[in-house]
Amino acid sequence: MYRPNPTLGAIPGAAPAMPQVDPGMHYTYGVEALPLGANAQVARQIQVVNHSFRANFLVAQSDGAFSCRLRVGDRYLSNIPIHSGNLFGTAANPMPLLVPISATKNDIIIFELQDLSGAPNNIRIGLIGVELND
Repeated sequence: MYRPNPTLGAIPGAAPAMPQVDPGMHYTYGVEALPLGANAQVARQIQVVNHSFRANFLVAQSDGAFSCRLRVGDRYLSNIPIHSGNLFGTAANPMPLLVPISATKNDIIIFELQDLSGAPNNIRIGLIGVELND
Protein backbone atom coordinates (compact mmCIF):
# COMPACT_ATOMS: atom_id res chain seq x y z
CA MET A 1 0.00 0.00 0.00
CA TYR A 2 1.33 3.43 -0.99
CA ARG A 3 1.95 5.93 1.80
CA PRO A 4 3.73 9.21 1.13
CA ASN A 5 6.82 9.94 3.17
CA PRO A 6 5.67 12.72 5.54
CA THR A 7 9.25 13.85 6.16
CA LEU A 8 10.27 14.38 2.57
CA GLY A 9 6.90 14.71 0.91
CA ALA A 10 8.01 12.22 -1.75
CA ILE A 11 7.62 8.55 -2.53
CA PRO A 12 10.39 6.53 -0.81
CA GLY A 13 12.99 5.44 -3.34
CA ALA A 14 11.86 7.98 -5.95
CA ALA A 15 14.35 10.32 -7.59
CA PRO A 16 14.73 13.61 -5.71
CA ALA A 17 12.45 16.37 -6.94
CA MET A 18 13.91 19.24 -8.95
CA PRO A 19 14.32 22.37 -6.84
CA GLN A 20 11.35 24.63 -7.23
CA VAL A 21 12.00 27.97 -8.86
CA ASP A 22 9.57 30.82 -8.46
CA PRO A 23 8.12 31.30 -11.98
CA GLY A 24 8.13 35.01 -11.24
CA MET A 25 11.93 34.86 -11.43
CA HIS A 26 11.91 33.70 -15.09
CA TYR A 27 13.98 36.16 -17.12
CA THR A 28 15.37 36.53 -20.63
CA TYR A 29 18.33 38.69 -21.58
CA GLY A 30 18.42 39.72 -25.22
CA VAL A 31 21.02 41.21 -27.51
CA GLU A 32 20.62 42.43 -31.09
CA ALA A 33 22.95 43.25 -33.97
CA LEU A 34 20.68 45.07 -36.44
CA PRO A 35 21.82 45.03 -39.18
CA LEU A 36 25.24 43.46 -39.13
CA GLY A 37 26.94 44.16 -42.46
CA ALA A 38 28.18 41.41 -44.78
CA ASN A 39 31.12 39.61 -43.16
CA ALA A 40 31.25 42.31 -40.47
CA GLN A 41 32.29 41.75 -36.87
CA VAL A 42 30.77 43.39 -33.80
CA ALA A 43 30.79 42.94 -30.05
CA ARG A 44 27.57 43.43 -28.10
CA GLN A 45 27.32 43.33 -24.34
CA ILE A 46 24.68 43.15 -21.67
CA GLN A 47 24.98 43.78 -17.97
CA VAL A 48 23.24 41.50 -15.49
CA VAL A 49 20.92 43.73 -13.48
CA ASN A 50 18.71 43.33 -10.40
CA HIS A 51 19.77 39.76 -9.42
CA SER A 52 22.32 37.11 -10.29
CA PHE A 53 21.23 35.13 -13.36
CA ARG A 54 21.38 31.51 -14.50
CA ALA A 55 20.81 30.88 -18.22
CA ASN A 56 19.44 27.43 -19.07
CA PHE A 57 18.80 27.91 -22.81
CA LEU A 58 20.36 29.78 -25.75
CA VAL A 59 18.20 30.92 -28.66
CA ALA A 60 18.88 33.00 -31.76
CA GLN A 61 17.13 34.24 -34.85
CA SER A 62 19.01 35.60 -37.85
CA ASP A 63 18.78 36.18 -41.58
CA GLY A 64 21.89 34.09 -42.21
CA ALA A 65 24.72 32.19 -40.58
CA PHE A 66 27.01 33.85 -38.08
CA SER A 67 29.62 32.90 -35.51
CA CYS A 68 29.62 33.83 -31.86
CA ARG A 69 32.09 33.72 -29.01
CA LEU A 70 30.59 34.27 -25.56
CA ARG A 71 32.40 35.78 -22.63
CA VAL A 72 31.04 36.07 -19.08
CA GLY A 73 33.17 38.43 -17.05
CA ASP A 74 36.78 37.47 -17.82
CA ARG A 75 35.96 33.91 -18.94
CA TYR A 76 35.43 32.85 -22.55
CA LEU A 77 33.04 29.93 -22.95
CA SER A 78 34.80 28.52 -26.04
CA ASN A 79 38.30 28.51 -27.50
CA ILE A 80 37.14 29.89 -30.88
CA PRO A 81 33.98 31.51 -32.30
CA ILE A 82 31.26 28.87 -32.74
CA HIS A 83 28.93 28.63 -35.76
CA SER A 84 25.41 29.74 -34.86
CA GLY A 85 23.95 26.40 -35.96
CA ASN A 86 26.09 24.62 -33.35
CA LEU A 87 25.49 27.03 -30.49
CA PHE A 88 21.90 28.31 -30.54
CA GLY A 89 18.45 26.82 -30.72
CA THR A 90 15.22 28.51 -31.75
CA ALA A 91 12.25 29.72 -29.75
CA ALA A 92 10.42 26.50 -30.68
CA ASN A 93 13.46 24.30 -29.92
CA PRO A 94 15.88 26.13 -27.58
CA MET A 95 19.41 24.83 -27.06
CA PRO A 96 19.61 23.43 -23.52
CA LEU A 97 22.88 24.07 -21.74
CA LEU A 98 24.51 21.05 -20.10
CA VAL A 99 25.83 23.39 -17.43
CA PRO A 100 23.88 26.63 -17.01
CA ILE A 101 25.69 29.89 -17.64
CA SER A 102 25.87 31.68 -14.31
CA ALA A 103 26.46 35.38 -13.88
CA THR A 104 26.39 37.45 -10.73
CA LYS A 105 24.69 40.82 -10.45
CA ASN A 106 26.57 43.49 -12.45
CA ASP A 107 28.56 40.92 -14.50
CA ILE A 108 29.02 41.77 -18.17
CA ILE A 109 28.17 39.16 -20.83
CA ILE A 110 29.84 39.85 -24.18
CA PHE A 111 28.81 38.38 -27.53
CA GLU A 112 31.52 38.62 -30.21
CA LEU A 113 29.60 38.18 -33.48
CA GLN A 114 30.70 37.80 -37.10
CA ASP A 115 28.47 37.45 -40.12
CA LEU A 116 29.24 34.36 -42.22
CA SER A 117 26.47 34.78 -44.80
CA GLY A 118 28.16 37.40 -46.98
CA ALA A 119 25.03 39.58 -46.83
CA PRO A 120 23.55 42.01 -44.30
CA ASN A 121 22.36 39.99 -41.31
CA ASN A 122 19.89 40.80 -38.54
CA ILE A 123 20.85 38.82 -35.44
CA ARG A 124 18.77 38.47 -32.28
CA ILE A 125 20.03 36.37 -29.36
CA GLY A 126 18.30 35.35 -26.15
CA LEU A 127 19.60 33.88 -22.91
CA ILE A 128 16.60 32.26 -21.22
CA GLY A 129 16.79 31.42 -17.55
CA VAL A 130 16.02 32.59 -14.06
CA GLU A 131 17.05 35.41 -11.80
CA LEU A 132 18.38 34.14 -8.48
CA ASN A 133 17.58 35.55 -5.08
CA ASP A 134 20.87 37.09 -3.97
